[in-house]
Amino acid sequence: MKGMSETYSMKWWEGGTLHDKTLADWVVATGEDQFATCADMVMTLKQDFPNTITYTSGEEFIRYIVELMTCISVITDDPNTHALSVADVALNSARHLGYLQEDT
Repeated sequence: MKGMSETYSMKWWEGGTLHDKTLADWVVATGEDQFATCADMVMTLKQDFPNTITYTSGEEFIRYIVELMTCISVITDDPNTHALSVADVALNSARHLGYLQEDT
């Protein structure tokens, strides 16, 4: 009899492992891991900033994920950034993309 872990198929937004890693880890990670990590981050940001991150469909949700993923990946083009944490870069990327409300 197969156990639950053997029969369970992860969804596309599950399984991100890069939250507490560096950009050096990001560079060698699979696209699926990068995507799932960004999906987690977008969902968390939406909870914290519901007025600036608005999506009502899967397509809109994916747009946010791809924008964040692309922004992080572009930053990794500079090897001098590889010691930075994915979480810090994601937060700054979200700010740059306008996902966060600016302090007044």
